[in-house]
Amino acid sequence: MIAAAAFALAGCGGSDDEGATTRTDDGTVHVSDDDGAMTIKADDGSATIRTGKGSEADVSLPGGITLYPGAEVVMTMNGKDGSGGGGLTVMESADSVDRVEAFYRKQFEDAGLAIHTDGMFSGAQTIGARDDGSGLAVNVVVTDSGGKTQIHLTHASDR
Repeated sequence: MIAAAAFALAGCGGSDDEGATTRTDDGTVHVSDDDGAMTIKADDGSATIRTGKGSEADVSLPGGITLYPGAEVVMTMNGKDGSGGGGLTVMESADSVDRVEAFYRKQFEDAGLAIHTDGMFSGAQTIGARDDGSGLAVNVVVTDSGGKTQIHLTHASDR
C-alpha cells in the first residue's frame, strides 16, 4: 500500500514544503521530502528512500553485515511496520563481481546465517541467507554494469 500511495501522490502534484497526504479506505499515507530523502508514512508503517550523495547516512544493516569496503552508496531504502522491517542498500564498486560475492559469502557465514540461494541468475550473482531463529533474511545481488560492479544488498526481519 505504501508504494502505491507514494506513486499516486507523486502524480497528483498536490504537495508542498511539508509534504502531501492522501486518505483511502485502507488508511492515510503522508509523503515528505527532507534533505533529499523521501519519507512515506502510513498507518501501519513507514519507509525512507534516499539517493545520491549522502545516501550512506541512512544505511541500516543487521549486525555482522557491513557496506562493501570502498564502495559508493548510491541509494538506500529502509522501512518498518508492526511486524518487522528491512531495507535495501545499492552500492557501486570497482572490484570484481567474484571479489564482492566472496566478501558477502564470508560475512553471511560469519554472522551465522544459513545460505539458501546461491548461483548466477539472469547474469547476476545472487546469495540469499537467513537465520530462522531470529527471522532475519539477507540477500545480495552482484552484477557487472559497464565497468562498475553493482551491489544490491537487502535485508528483512519479521520480528
